[in-house]
Amino acid sequence: MSWTCTRIRRPTWPELRHEGDVEHYKARVGKAVGKWTARAAAPAEPKKPRPPVECAIPLRDYRGVGGWYVAEVAL
Repeated sequence: MSWTCTRIRRPTWPELRHEGDVEHYKARVGKAVGKWTARAAAPAEPKKPRPPVECAIPLRDYRGVGGWYVAEVAL
């Protein structure tokens, strides 16, 4: 029987300190989305591939506000 197990990352103590602090997680989402937006909007450097347009934001950045908020900010 073969199966793959997704590794579940446990929250760290600093993350638990901010548990329930929606503004903290909104700030983290804004920072992460802003970073990816800046990368995608930067002019292309000669002889280098363009950065990916899809962004991968880790769960630890948005766990307090939910995925819907990330999608809303990204639009």
